[in-house]
Amino acid sequence: MFRLSGACVMLAVVVAMVGAITPPAASAGRTPATAAADVAVAVVQDRPTVAGAVVSVTPARIADSRSGLQIRGAVPAAGTVAAQVTGKGGIPPKGAAAVIATVTVITPATSGSLTIWPAGSARTRTSNLSFGARQDIASTVVVPVGTGGRIQLLNRSAGAVHLVIDVDGYTRSGTATAAGTVTTVRPARIADSRTGQQIRGAIRGRAAATVQVVGEGGIPAEGVAAVIATVTAITPAAGGSLTIWPAGAARAKASNLSFSARRSIANTVIVPVGTRGKIQLYNTSAAAVQLVVDVAGYTRSGTPTAAGTVQAVPLSRIADSRRRLQIAGAIPAGATATVQVTGQGGIPRGGASMVVVGVTAVAPRTSGYVTVLPSGAARTHTSNLNFRVGQTIANTAIVRVGTAGRIRLFNRSAGAVHLLVDVMGYTRTSTQAPGFRSSIRGIDAGLAARMATSWRPGCPVPLSGLRLVRLTYRGFDGADHMGGLVVAAAVAPGVVQAFHELYGARYPLNSLRLVDDFGGSDDRSMAADNSSAFNCRRVTGGTGFSQHSYGTAIDLNPVQNPYVSGDVVLPQQGRAFLARTPAPGVILARGAVVTAFARIGWTWGGSWRSPKDYQHFSANGR
Repeated sequence: MFRLSGACVMLAVVVAMVGAITPPAASAGRTPATAAADVAVAVVQDRPTVAGAVVSVTPARIADSRSGLQIRGAVPAAGTVAAQVTGKGGIPPKGAAAVIATVTVITPATSGSLTIWPAGSARTRTSNLSFGARQDIASTVVVPVGTGGRIQLLNRSAGAVHLVIDVDGYTRSGTATAAGTVTTVRPARIADSRTGQQIRGAIRGRAAATVQVVGEGGIPAEGVAAVIATVTAITPAAGGSLTIWPAGAARAKASNLSFSARRSIANTVIVPVGTRGKIQLYNTSAAAVQLVVDVAGYTRSGTPTAAGTVQAVPLSRIADSRRRLQIAGAIPAGATATVQVTGQGGIPRGGASMVVVGVTAVAPRTSGYVTVLPSGAARTHTSNLNFRVGQTIANTAIVRVGTAGRIRLFNRSAGAVHLLVDVMGYTRTSTQAPGFRSSIRGIDAGLAARMATSWRPGCPVPLSGLRLVRLTYRGFDGADHMGGLVVAAAVAPGVVQAFHELYGARYPLNSLRLVDDFGGSDDRSMAADNSSAFNCRRVTGGTGFSQHSYGTAIDLNPVQNPYVSGDVVLPQQGRAFLARTPAPGVILARGAVVTAFARIGWTWGGSWRSPKDYQHFSANGR
């Protein structure tokens, strides 16, 4: 509900699980101690079958020019090589639409970039990886499989370069139609600040740029949940990082790309599409930086349920050795750190098969690389992130979730290194609460007419930035019911995730209808014990828009969970529930409802010092 906009003190509850750092010798294999309540169940791996689903494989090296594996010697300046990917390293001979791989450039003679594209098709003018002279660097790529099951790699530099290819998985062939499936597109440049394409000039220090992705570069105008893109920072004036997030949502306190002064660098990201099909990019450095955005594919909108389908989540930091968040200090040479990924940063406690993470090395003592593996899996001779001494650098890794919902990070260098882990998505197992159904769709003309009392011109979010979410919920009668609520496009998938969890926990709702069914009246909706979300209205007692006006707040069971400010209780029937004792529909601290919304990064109004808004959840804590 959130009646007041100012002077509200929120209590932040941070639960940090400290992971183990396993030294290379005596303590190897030691299991980190974790509170029983925080232990996630082991993931049962489903074999994805739908077209466009992501299938993981045990990381395997399929090409290495240093040893002559597929590529015979260093690739010369402006040279092109082909690599067979199907039938190699666990990628099947048939049935793969695209390959997910980590490509590493080794000791390049000069600075340059690498372009990767499917064999048999015209070369694109995009880049997948940028490198400096004598800089070993890796990048995760998603590349369509070309003629004969091969891909091609072009060395766009004036000197020779060695290349290594490690495969991590693939997407299944066929026409992808299910929610969360991946469709690759011909790589295309959709933004380039150097030429003024979408971004007019270098992005100033501590400033943001907005880029349209839907309807650009082969990305369709509708039906897109998240975009897969390669973002490149060109010759930054100072070191820093880049945060990428959906337009219309709060900026995350995490990063997708780290860069050093005067060194161009690229990274592949998966970003939920925001308001009007746009994403935002924030330059954290104190100086300007040129940016390039190349799209490679997208995930389909809707609620992912099939095995291998992708659910993007808001970028969130789940481990930081500098702050002892999950990792207790810098990882020593040759040691391994274990990080809990399920139940963290929007990744569900159960139902995640693979996790998409950004791994950042900070201030390494020596040069080396990091290998990211599922917990409990045998160590492989592959790499996910290469770094030089003193260099802060990031790369995206797509890794299978291991034992107890964890992954491991192995420091393959002769010195200690700090590591950060940011989550940006996951792939699903096929497990789902029986009976739960959901859908996400745009606001058509008929629905717009129905919303005449909750939306009008001048509201902070256009109708195109909103989505109708229809889903199954448990009623107080114990039966299943279908209901609907309108939320911001950027948060719709997370909202479905939270309600899915509530359904599985058998949390009941009395009613789930649009506030327009109550004439747009918040008071009438509350009195009817109706759970709702979007309603374009001013904050009571203030002049600003409420969070409901942005589609980023939800009120649940208002009668059982009233708004309380001094002697004011809304709705009046809520006075019977001021004691906050367990009862059907009552939301309690550390209960299933608060936990479900915390997983998607939302805050509960019941944790505020004053007022207490027990029914209220919001994306930005207000």
